[in-house]
Order: sequence, then C-alpha cells, then structure tokens
Amino acid sequence: MTAHTGDLSLTLADGTELHDRTDVGLARQWAEREHGPEAWAALSFTGQSIETAAALDGLRRALDQG
Repeated sequence: MTAHTGDLSLTLADGTELHDRTDVGLARQWAEREHGPEAWAALSFTGQSIETAAALDGLRRALDQG
C-alpha cells in the first residue's frame, strides 16, 4: 500500500477545490462535501469511516492512474 502525501488537491465538478497533505485527509473532505455538513455530522463515526474509505479507494485509483 502506498500512502500519498504532499500537496494534494481535488477539483470537484462544481469547481470547488479541496486541498490536503494526505490522501486520507483529502478523501475525508471529499466524502464530507458529497454528503453535506449536516448529513455528515449526523453519521456515526463508523458511517463516516465507511464513507471516507470509499472516497479514499476512488481517490487512490485516480492518483495511481495519473
């Protein structure tokens, strides 16, 4: 497994740019943005972890292809 670190960014379809130093942090921001602040806050820790893991999987696949 490779942990991607550094200055990572993700531009969403609406033009919003997300930035983080780690792929995990970027994936969490992406998942939170996709759900919206209130829905994200309503998720349990486990729910947030599952959603972050799904976003991380997609992000890592995209990074590895780039």
